[in-house]
Amino acid sequence: MVRLPNRNADLLRYVRRRRALRFLLLFLWTAFFALAALYFNRTHRFSIIPRLVGWRLWVWIAGAVVIGFFLFRIPSLFLDRSFEGEIVRSSLSHSYSAAAGANVSAAYQFRLNTVLRIQTPDGKLRKLKFEQKQGFYFYYHEGNYIRYFSGLPFPIADPSRMTAPPRQKWRADEDSTGDVVSNPQKSYLCAVCGHFYPTPTRCENCGHSLIDPKDLFGK
Repeated sequence: MVRLPNRNADLLRYVRRRRALRFLLLFLWTAFFALAALYFNRTHRFSIIPRLVGWRLWVWIAGAVVIGFFLFRIPSLFLDRSFEGEIVRSSLSHSYSAAAGANVSAAYQFRLNTVLRIQTPDGKLRKLKFEQKQGFYFYYHEGNYIRYFSGLPFPIADPSRMTAPPRQKWRADEDSTGDVVSNPQKSYLCAVCGHFYPTPTRCENCGHSLIDPKDLFGK
């Protein structure tokens, strides 16, 4: 079973809070429609429009529940499951961020939309879609082995099974030139906001703990 390490208990609390928030929003959404129906009945007693009583009231509330069920993506709370597997297909596309200001580096003014197809150990194919915040192209390269946790946007890759594509080299820590790329094997990914850090301390962007791949893959 795929579980978060004990040292990352704050991530589990984060997931539970977000799930509870969705159910709370669904409850408030339904309560709003119910109160609106009661208000309508009180102020339109003699209107030609039928009052929302009896079966009409229940249909009104049921419709609100169904709309809210999909509006707040409640089905994903039941369908989203943790899993692990090997990336068999990785698709990347760029879209520029409208929120990027003049002081933002050009390297971070785009969104790196990522679509992964993962084959689990039991042979099933799973699909993940998310937006990378920092462009580590080869962190989710085909052939890499990842572990995804339900409720967390960014899966964690196994560094020991991560290789650069042909004609590429990892950049040395002291080198910043040449046709090479940054080494994701030595970086730690925040599973909440998608930022990378050189040490597995805490994310400076969102404050959550970073998952150490050694706690997941034992290497």
